Amino acid sequence: KDAKPFLNETTKFWIVKPTVEIGKIQGLEALITGPYIQMYAKEGKFSKRKFKGLDSPPLDSDILNGKIIKLVAQSSYSLKEKMPVYYKEIKVGSIRRVVLNGSRVNIFISIKKEYAKYVNDTTKFWNIRGIDINFDKDNLKMEIPGISQLLIGGIEFDTLDSKAKFNKKYFILYPLKMDIKQ
Repeated sequence: KDAKPFLNETTKFWIVKPTVEIGKIQGLEALITGPYIQMYAKEGKFSKRKFKGLDSPPLDSDILNGKIIKLVAQSSYSLKEKMPVYYKEIKVGSIRRVVLNGSRVNIFISIKKEYAKYVNDTTKFWNIRGIDINFDKDNLKMEIPGISQLLIGGIEFDTLDSKAKFNKKYFILYPLKMDIKQ
């Protein structure tokens, strides 16, 4: 009876199963209790009785408490779900889904609400699992990510103009920072 207002058009169900991989432990409580069903709901107007369960948590800004951003890349660059997303070396989000789409890879990330303001049409994203080496005139420049970033991997971004609007449907994910064309 108490749950009835929450069984509506916003309600979503998915199964949580334990996952243990290098650099990723997910659904740890399911190791002890076994797989279980998780639910997301808000009070709604239209009551509903039938639902289709999802294979994984939905890519929904409300559920993830942040902004969902789509990146398009030529490769997955060995990126996996739950890897971190950094802005100015601060973890501001995580990778939510990596999906093959024809000859490209779509990578969906979530940025925490308080950091979403740093993403706009001038934002550039790159894979941080490598070392950038660049010859600039007579100088050799090397950018080496922090040891944890180098070992764990992830995505980093920077925004060129903090006052620009956010209208893009997706962003390009560059293999390395030095591959960005300004």
